[in-house]
Amino acid sequence: MSLLLICGIVGVDLVIVAWANELESPQYVMVLASVWALGSLVGGAVAGGLRGRPRLVRRSLAAALGLAVLVPFMPPVVHLSTPLWITPLLFLSGVAIAPTVAAAMGRLGEVSPSDRRAEAFGWLASGMGVGSALAGPMIGALIDGLGVAGGAAGAAAVALLAAGLSVFVPAASPDPDPAAAEPVTGPTAPAVGDS
Repeated sequence: MSLLLICGIVGVDLVIVAWANELESPQYVMVLASVWALGSLVGGAVAGGLRGRPRLVRRSLAAALGLAVLVPFMPPVVHLSTPLWITPLLFLSGVAIAPTVAAAMGRLGEVSPSDRRAEAFGWLASGMGVGSALAGPMIGALIDGLGVAGGAAGAAAVALLAAGLSVFVPAASPDPDPAAAEPVTGPTAPAVGDS
C-alpha cells in the first residue's frame, strides 16, 4: 500500500517538473512544488492536532482524490495561460499527503509485533524506496505518451489502488497484551493440612 502511495506522490512531483519543462519555465517548479508541500504541511499540522485514531482508509482515499482532481486542469486536457492558476488545487491536493503517510506509519507501528517492529519499518522504507523508483519510468512513460495530464492520471491511479489496499490493513495489534498473558502470582494460602 505504501509503495503505491509513494509512487503516486513522487509521480506528481515528476508531473510538475515535466509541465515546467514543457513550458520552458523551470521557475514554475519551485512555486508549484512549494505550494503542494505547503498543503501537506498544513494538513499534517491539522491532522496532528486531531483526537482519536487516524482512519487510514479515509485518508488514503482523500490523498488519491486529491491527485485525481489535478488531472482535468493539466495539458493536453486544458492549457492554462499559466500553471499558477492550479496552485489552489495543488494546495488542496497536498493537504491529505502528510496525514496519509503518517497514518500508514502509525498503523504499521500498531500492527507490528514489538519484537519485529524495526524490521517492519525497514520493509516499509524499502517499499517506499521501490515506489519512488518505479514512479520515474512509469510516470515518465505516461507523460511522454499522454502528456502531463496522463502522468497525473497515472499518479492518481496508483494512489487510488493504494487506497483500495488500505482496506486490508489490519486495525489492531496481533500481539496480546503482555500484562494480561502473565499468570497472577503472589502469596498463596497454605493448603489444608500444611503446618
